[in-house]
Amino acid sequence: MILIVAATSFEIAPLAKGVAVNEGEVIPIRTHNGFTLSALVTGVGVAPTAYHLGRALEKNSIQLVVNIGIAGAYNQELAIGDVTLVTHDIFADYGVDDNGHFKTLAQQSLANPNQFPYTDGWLKSTTDTTFLKEGALRLKKVKAITVSTASGSVPLIEKWRKLYNPDIETMEGAAIFYSCLQAKKPFVCLRAISNRVEPRNRGSWSIPLAISNLSTQVEAVLQNL
Repeated sequence: MILIVAATSFEIAPLAKGVAVNEGEVIPIRTHNGFTLSALVTGVGVAPTAYHLGRALEKNSIQLVVNIGIAGAYNQELAIGDVTLVTHDIFADYGVDDNGHFKTLAQQSLANPNQFPYTDGWLKSTTDTTFLKEGALRLKKVKAITVSTASGSVPLIEKWRKLYNPDIETMEGAAIFYSCLQAKKPFVCLRAISNRVEPRNRGSWSIPLAISNLSTQVEAVLQNL
């Protein structure tokens, strides 16, 4: 089985092609090149994502997890609608507020930054992505941060930029990395840019464009499998 995982039903709808995907359920949506292609909607955030994906990995024979969704861009070289391949992720706001100064768990000696599944504090994809073939050539590789609260103010944005220098931000990505690395399952995370990470301004977002480009790219990746 190839499992496509998204936080919301609207992110996965173009690939589901009319099949209803209820939150928390692994739903077969079609067959492809001898594989069953199934979908999982987890809900927004790391807790539901880790829980529902963990259950899916335990109960099903899954050959590949494909995480899809939208993201905000820090990197100004990323255009709205670009589809990216996430190579690094981190639970950015796991830490300690020390009298107004944020410190990571590693900085507080509460976590080992080089204990599996972490490397230098980051979760890194170890999946061989050569199977993406031509599709991979159009994917920009990025470093992501995963947050519990979407960044929408200058002080918060600058804090994460200074600490991590990320390319993009999501609310689930690191949970995908963590779950799949722990389960030793191959995975890829594809995120399309729907907006800039800036003081919150929904008028500048383009979610339909991001989802359309994302769905096109995922279909191209599936054709290479």
